Amino acid sequence: MRAVSSPSGVKSQSPESEEGRVALAWLRKLRWAAILGLAALVALLRWGLQIELSAASLATLIGILAITNLAVPLAVQGRDERARRLCFVLVSIDVLVLTGLLALTGGSGNPFALLYLVHVAMAATCLRTWEIGATGLLCCAGYGGLHYFRDALPMMHHSAVCGPALNYSLHLQGMLMAFVVTTAGISFFVQRLNQELRRRGEELAFARERAERGERFASMATLAAGVAHEIGSPLGTIVVAAGELRRAAGALPEAGTLLEDADLIVAEAARCRAVLDRMAQEADEAPDSSSAVPVSDAVLELGNHLSIRESARLVVDAPASLPAVHAPMKDLAQALAVLVNNACTASPEGMEVRLRARAAGSVVCFEIEDQGTGMSPEELKHAGEPFYTTKEPGKGTGLGLFLVRLLADRVHGRFELTSWPGRGTTARLEIPIARG
Repeated sequence: MRAVSSPSGVKSQSPESEEGRVALAWLRKLRWAAILGLAALVALLRWGLQIELSAASLATLIGILAITNLAVPLAVQGRDERARRLCFVLVSIDVLVLTGLLALTGGSGNPFALLYLVHVAMAATCLRTWEIGATGLLCCAGYGGLHYFRDALPMMHHSAVCGPALNYSLHLQGMLMAFVVTTAGISFFVQRLNQELRRRGEELAFARERAERGERFASMATLAAGVAHEIGSPLGTIVVAAGELRRAAGALPEAGTLLEDADLIVAEAARCRAVLDRMAQEADEAPDSSSAVPVSDAVLELGNHLSIRESARLVVDAPASLPAVHAPMKDLAQALAVLVNNACTASPEGMEVRLRARAAGSVVCFEIEDQGTGMSPEELKHAGEPFYTTKEPGKGTGLGLFLVRLLADRVHGRFELTSWPGRGTTARLEIPIARG
């Protein structure tokens, strides 16, 4: 079972421009397929079945489709905001060309008049509301014109072209082929539309989740700033009191334990003071203070965030040849410290905790393995949520994995937990390799 923090990215285009660009690329591919299909069909009818057709006129109309498709890159010129409008222009041209092709091959009696429905489905897939309506009206006008002027148009099933029996058979075969093509085309468009809707829904859900995490982080940052301010004075008092306790204990016989406790209080208070100072310093830094950080430096900085016992249990496997990563030094070291601390807590006392770092494509992957009892699927599901912890009351805040996940989102990396009950847990943090 896995819980994954997916990579994040920032798009330079607006959502509408991005959708238009994707729709245009998709539409061009469909048009090339239609051009090849039409050319093959005309060749089959003219030279395979020996049906008299105006091949030159049909070739001209098919050529219009090809020329307009080739001209798309010139019309866009790298400006994605033009893509959406160009989709409507191309679909309109397709409807007009289809009308011309039908006019030359039997008019409204041509079974392939059903292809008008494909263009309506195409418009519904990639165009805006008013453009869909305009496409529908254009299709109705085209088919209505073919029906209105049917007496002036050549009829492919006329006995002057071929015998009545063969003519009727060809017409039925054409109806079957047109039905198959139309059904397949509409099914394809609807399927693509559903896929696109699902994809956008997933992207929206991920963006909403990330925004919620950002809001919660901002709230906690405000809370942390207030706590840092309020706790400064009591912390100073604790240091003074511990010093007085040490001096008083020094005058007592057999005060060894008291002196050790007093020294421990002073040391831990100094550690808390260092944390508060670092919080104040980071609050004044720019939000994006990432730089090229050698992995070896991050590992050395990691030692400053671990206790003596945790450092003694940690085994690091990080080749010196690893490339630098793009991340804030202190944040990366702090994230690794959270994972190492969790692994030490989950593993039996005295057991080693292993940290491995390796290059994997465009990222450096940090893996921390523990030798604990693993996590249940329900625990994996909630791991990384703020204030969710599996530790005993008073031994965990539930913020560590949340901050690790935020770092992964911030640097466009990835955070993943893999665990099987009874076999321990592996935390995997992927950080992009620094460029240049």
